[in-house]
Amino acid sequence: MQTPRLLILTVGLVALSACSGGEVGTGTLSVTIYGENYIENGIPPEVFVDGWAIDFDQFLITVEGISVAKDASSMPVLETAGQQIFDLTEHSNGAGHQVAQADGVDATAYGNAAYRVAPAKIDALAGNASLAQVEAMVKGGWSMYLEGSATKGSKVVTFHWGFKTATDFTDCASTARVEPDGTGTVQLTIHADHLFFDSLVSTTPDDTFDLIAAADDGDGEITADELSNVDITTLANYQVGNADVTNLWDFLKAQTHTMGHIDGEGHCHIIVIDSGK
Repeated sequence: MQTPRLLILTVGLVALSACSGGEVGTGTLSVTIYGENYIENGIPPEVFVDGWAIDFDQFLITVEGISVAKDASSMPVLETAGQQIFDLTEHSNGAGHQVAQADGVDATAYGNAAYRVAPAKIDALAGNASLAQVEAMVKGGWSMYLEGSATKGSKVVTFHWGFKTATDFTDCASTARVEPDGTGTVQLTIHADHLFFDSLVSTTPDDTFDLIAAADDGDGEITADELSNVDITTLANYQVGNADVTNLWDFLKAQTHTMGHIDGEGHCHIIVIDSGK
């Protein structure tokens, strides 16, 4: 395993460019990754229609292929090579965790970004994850690993779920802007609540956990095998459209493809590379 380091590859730029006869100046473009309050502090019961609350002990994610450009027709001014693994439960005071940085970029808006979430490979490096976490992700071949608990009243169940899905989040509508001598930030935002949506097709799905909790065989831990045994094909909710999804575990895997956003609520075009089957 390589020694963890921040992996950054930047494209050289002209320091100053002309705009209406003047110089626009340059600054720094930063990329961070953030799980928002729902991952750092948990998903509260008011989010769920059935009153559950979620706390994450670990939320590991493998990211690669990050690029940022002024717009869809422009060459990237920042690109990364290789994979980095982050634990999004680590508190960041709202700042997220540093992924990459490019200095000396034009002071302007950067409205197009892309990134990939994919299974960890042997040469994956630690972002803020520990060496042990990186080794576990590589061994499992996971793109995401979630460990935590769900609580409803006196009922508590735990989960340890590793996902091998791969997703490209492209044409992300970033709101980043670099001011002269300043820093603009592109935030890769991961929405954990999407994992608990009850539909793959509705524009207004509910967050629900009752069906997931009911899969438990009585030992207090909800496993992938238990979820695989839950048939969702006859349920009024848990609609899947044209997706080849018939059980609850495959449903959760499908929801991992929806979790990537940009700059908070900004949207990306989703390309499913691997459904993790």
